[in-house]
Amino acid sequence: MNSESKENGVDQIESIGFSDWFSIEIEDFVNKVEGLIDTVPIVMSMVESRLKSNLGKYEEFKREGIVEDVEEERMVKIKLENFSEYKKVNRTIQASKTAYHIIPRNFIVSLVSSYDAYLGNLIKLIFNVYPDKLNQSEKQLTFSELSQFEDLDEARDFIIEKEIETVLRKSHHEQIKWLENKLSMPLRKGLEIYPTFIEVTERRNLFVHTDGIVSRQYLKVCLDHKVKLDKNLSIDDSLGASPIYIKKAANAIFEMGVKLGHVIWRKLLPNELKKADSELNNLCYELMYYGDYELAQKILKFGFEELKKYGNQDTKLTMCINYALSFYLDGKYGMCNNILDQNDWSATKDKFQLAVAVLKKDYESAVSFMRKIGPNNDEVNPVSYMEWPLFDDFRKYDLFKEVYKEIYEKEFQIMDREPKNFVKLMNRIEGKYEEE
Repeated sequence: MNSESKENGVDQIESIGFSDWFSIEIEDFVNKVEGLIDTVPIVMSMVESRLKSNLGKYEEFKREGIVEDVEEERMVKIKLENFSEYKKVNRTIQASKTAYHIIPRNFIVSLVSSYDAYLGNLIKLIFNVYPDKLNQSEKQLTFSELSQFEDLDEARDFIIEKEIETVLRKSHHEQIKWLENKLSMPLRKGLEIYPTFIEVTERRNLFVHTDGIVSRQYLKVCLDHKVKLDKNLSIDDSLGASPIYIKKAANAIFEMGVKLGHVIWRKLLPNELKKADSELNNLCYELMYYGDYELAQKILKFGFEELKKYGNQDTKLTMCINYALSFYLDGKYGMCNNILDQNDWSATKDKFQLAVAVLKKDYESAVSFMRKIGPNNDEVNPVSYMEWPLFDDFRKYDLFKEVYKEIYEKEFQIMDREPKNFVKLMNRIEGKYEEE
């Protein structure tokens, strides 16, 4: 990151390319969260397979042993020549059961740790984009500390590191309050996911410090933030991390991180809205492409209903189409139509009118717009028709295939889209747990 310019003007900020850094940080955070989600069910599946295998061996030892009733307790005597192998198998079974218990918890810990590292990077960006924000820091250097640095830039970087360390040592609620104060803007207003986010971070603290045993602090913080807890939950109860909970926690951290990054990006770089809008649309497209409609709906609601400014009208309309599409793909056609009806599409570009026609299942109008768009459009091309989830239903019809062939002079080929592995694996493993 180039921080040579000490000016605060927008032109200097844009020339440095800080908008690219926001894009990189958000993408890196998203990749880490998705990487964790991918990994957990795969690891759990391996543990499950190992456990099943060893339980089979254990039952075989029991079948070959001698069953006796000793003092009203049924016991199995293992053959002496099998005893060493029996002990190994039994130990492996216990280790697998422990892993079944620990791995989901460690996922929550890693999930929150990824968010913390991301938040530290966002704070560093704030100070680099607006160095004047650092002047408000209460950090002080002694003369001996100052003498160790070669120049003021090195001293400044040191203070930034210390400021970030101080913020990250605060509770997650205090971190958000710190950001609100530093940026002079509300971050929690209308943020429905906030109580869930706070509960996840507090449960992470339990996993790290109390082995998941509920504390007074956990209950107090959850109460303060109106977290919906089990009415029977009390101090000294043990909390875990079922697949259902893991999905909820991952979505909460994902949503919180993405929204926070985009709000800060737009606040600090108001002339970079077009790039920010494009990145948000692309992210939601990926979520829909792999079938994560619920999360896409939450992010798109934020983009379409809560953000008040956009880079241009095309970007806003694209976000509206994607928002409607997220409900269409989820089978919620009424919601899809309600969103579309908020705009007058009659004077918009052909690509938007094509999308609206498809979403309203007006396929006669849709093929008319396909013909108007033609074969040489950069925004709607053969790849669009093959990959864009908008056309998932439409391209199954002969009418679509006929017009596609008419436009491109070749047969249309359907590209199957496989959901991410974690979706299938989590659904299979999920039945083995009760929701925590």
